[in-house]
Amino acid sequence: MRRHGLVPAGCAARADGGLLPGRHRRLPRRRHPRRPFPAARRPHRPPPGNRPAHPRAHGRTADGGVVPDEAVRDFAERAIGPIGTWSDSSWPRAESRVWRATGKHSGAWYVKQHQNQRFHRREVHALRHWARVLGAAAPRLVAADDAHRTVILTELPGRPVHGQVLPTATECEVCRQVGHLTARYHQAATPSPARPPGPGKLHRYLDAARPLLADGDKDLVLALAALRDTLPAPVWVPTLGDLQPRNILLTTPDDSLLRVGLIDFERSELSPAVRDFARLADIWQGRPDLFEAFFTGYGRPLTNGDRQRLRCEAALDAISGIAYGHTHDDPELLERGLRTLRALRADTFI
Repeated sequence: MRRHGLVPAGCAARADGGLLPGRHRRLPRRRHPRRPFPAARRPHRPPPGNRPAHPRAHGRTADGGVVPDEAVRDFAERAIGPIGTWSDSSWPRAESRVWRATGKHSGAWYVKQHQNQRFHRREVHALRHWARVLGAAAPRLVAADDAHRTVILTELPGRPVHGQVLPTATECEVCRQVGHLTARYHQAATPSPARPPGPGKLHRYLDAARPLLADGDKDLVLALAALRDTLPAPVWVPTLGDLQPRNILLTTPDDSLLRVGLIDFERSELSPAVRDFARLADIWQGRPDLFEAFFTGYGRPLTNGDRQRLRCEAALDAISGIAYGHTHDDPELLERGLRTLRALRADTFI
């Protein structure tokens, strides 16, 4: 049976498809015999009757989440004015700190506190220099506070496609637009010569992921890592770094009006272009129409050399995801990595 929806191979099949669930808002419960994939774990929210009446005074947002610390709140109010309400928009991970700040009089912004200086520097640089080529398809940097690793961003309209059930034609149009935006981003700076590959953290990731690997997975990853070092050196371009459905926003399911936007640039850096395809390739498994739509928008097909390098990058991304998911209790990231290794092992990866 043909599967519809941006659904990675290896998941429980649905006839009407759909992406994995998103972060910013819960979708309403659908009265349908086939339910969407289980929602991603979200932080506990106390029932309305138990929530504090004054979230700022009690350190909780209006929806029961954790409010930013005083230094971040003061920075935000200096930059955008008095805040009426804070809403927790973080992913269910300890290091994720994102809030939607609604102005006391009008307006809404996103306030993001990075987990480390590296991510902070990357996102600030990307938004100041590279994301501008995306125009209205990317948020604008309003203010940055290096001391507290915090940025304030304009609100981008739409919901993540992660978790949405979309018609096939809409899925293809989303992928085409994402491909077009990705190409523009890759052209945001003059390509630079590749740097020699370093040892990285491969063996540490393999050790952490070992309990979950199937027979032959370790040898497969090591072989692809060795192959990568023998391939012709690619040029380096600005890459998004975390191109996947949860960071793709869709403004409307209507094909005639839909607009796609991209968020989350904290992993953006100069790198081989194919690295941006490694995570998105998860939704292409068994869906050649989505693969073709993306590269139609991108403006050129993958070369044989691109495909070889993509297999290598996907294996390394998968093993790091499995290691992180296993040690940080992130089952979604872990499962995506396992799917990728299964596809590489079976030689069905794009």
